[in-house]
Amino acid sequence: MKTAELRTTPLGELHNRVAEMRKELAGLRLKARQGAVEQPHRIRLIRRDIARLLTVLAQAPARAAKP
Repeated sequence: MKTAELRTTPLGELHNRVAEMRKELAGLRLKARQGAVEQPHRIRLIRRDIARLLTVLAQAPARAAKP
């Protein structure tokens, strides 16, 4: 997921992606505790994607205010 691509995505869709990724992360964490996760690196990637999405969402009001 590229940051430039995210900046052109509507805010509602970004909020939906964050919610979906948080659900996926919760499921992966549960599987990790049970020792059944097949791709443990996926947890780190999802955490970083969530952070990237939240950063773009936080910057959205500043971009909208620019002339």
